[in-house]
Amino acid sequence: MGGAPATLQSLRDSLHRLSAQHGVVWYYREAPQDSPPPIAMLVMQEIVESQAPVRLSSRPDYSDTVVANPPPRPAQ
Repeated sequence: MGGAPATLQSLRDSLHRLSAQHGVVWYYREAPQDSPPPIAMLVMQEIVESQAPVRLSSRPDYSDTVVANPPPRPAQ
């Protein structure tokens, strides 16, 4: 999280705070074409459970960001 080490519990807590504040998760993983390591699957599970919007990228500079579960648009 932000380049700092984290436990699954601290990740879970941060994701729930982020979701409550209508924040967005930016997620990048090296070698996305390869099978993810087990910890990556646990992290994705926590992200999904938090219901926070997610921006996925296959590049570390996020230049190819894909928005998964975008927040709803405001009524016009």
